Amino acid sequence: MAETIIYFEGIPSTGKTTIIKSLLRVFPFATVLDEYIDPREAEKAFLERDQSYFIRNDVAKYEAARATKQKAVFVDRGHLSTIAYNEAQRQLGLKGYLPWLLDYYKENILAPKKLPSNYVYLDVEPEVSLMRKPQLSLDGNHIWARKDGLSIARTVYTQFLDTHERSVGRLSIDTTNLSLNIVIDSVALYITRLLGEK
Repeated sequence: MAETIIYFEGIPSTGKTTIIKSLLRVFPFATVLDEYIDPREAEKAFLERDQSYFIRNDVAKYEAARATKQKAVFVDRGHLSTIAYNEAQRQLGLKGYLPWLLDYYKENILAPKKLPSNYVYLDVEPEVSLMRKPQLSLDGNHIWARKDGLSIARTVYTQFLDTHERSVGRLSIDTTNLSLNIVIDSVALYITRLLGEK
């Protein structure tokens, strides 16, 4: 069973995936779980607009992380991203909103404490997110491609981290004006301290 499970959360273009890859040079013993357990299933869910797949994928990622025998597991996005995306869909009146998702989260993630040991929450201004990934701007129905959707999602992340999951340790970094190397060094120091406490 993994000793430390760290979820990397935040809207697109904060550097989550790049930072995780860089951290493997510092923590070569760590296991990384990508955004989707099965990319083929994720692609199918995208095509069929099956929004429920993503929360099921989040639970499967947690269970895979717990089963890992490594000292540390880095998870690229978790359930908070799914919740933030869903809430933005609701507020903007877009198709795909799942009205049962919050209850599912409370019953299947929060109540049984299927939560990470710690979060690394990486933030960025919505305008910067869109600038860093301009290809997303092509799809106006995609929350991650909309400034208003990204703004809502940012609020949801902090709301859940500050209320429902306030007992989970967290490092929060606004990456808007920081170099990638500074962010990587800050995250590496945080993880080193975490692992030293185990």
